[in-house]
Amino acid sequence: LAAGHHVVSCAGGIDYDVELPAACVGGGCGLVVDLHGYTMTADTQDESTQMRALGQQHGYVVAQPTAPSD
Repeated sequence: LAAGHHVVSCAGGIDYDVELPAACVGGGCGLVVDLHGYTMTADTQDESTQMRALGQQHGYVVAQPTAPSD
């Protein structure tokens, strides 16, 4: 992936919002999986935690899931 914000679809219908800082392209950074409660989305979780911005600031990849709503 290129640096920036991406939505990656995985098996089981779960989408992951992934924030990839430019410093992390090609590897070398840690990964934070920012999980939320059952009814939340990746965007709602990020409003609460600000993990995407923190990952950009401190040099780690952030993945936040959004499960299917049905």
